[in-house]
Amino acid sequence: MSAKRKIILIFIASCTLLAVYETINTSSMPEIPFESNEWKAAAGDRSSTLRLTMLEDLLSRHQLASKSRAEVINLLGNPEQENYFSEYEMMYRLGNDGGLLAGPKYMAIRFTPGDTIDELAILKD
Repeated sequence: MSAKRKIILIFIASCTLLAVYETINTSSMPEIPFESNEWKAAAGDRSSTLRLTMLEDLLSRHQLASKSRAEVINLLGNPEQENYFSEYEMMYRLGNDGGLLAGPKYMAIRFTPGDTIDELAILKD
């Protein structure tokens, strides 16, 4: 086997192991019930994963798609000051997902002209 072929096989095997590790590691994060006051208190804490662990419950229990901008702010607090995703109007930092390629995740929101949620996306920086 040529050296080039060995390098390619090692690269493919490494990528496969990394993908498996990421899947196992990020799916093992516990879920906790959404609490508005705790969500708001986690604002600005870059080391917290509290919002990330509440996300599933937030999305399943609260009909965010029908909420207005004011209702979102009432439920989640003020959005982050910085917005890394210019196509969205509001952004909430969720926390790092803890994988090998860990990086912050965000919930980004765009509104309709009628000021209700048009799109909600979970994005990774």
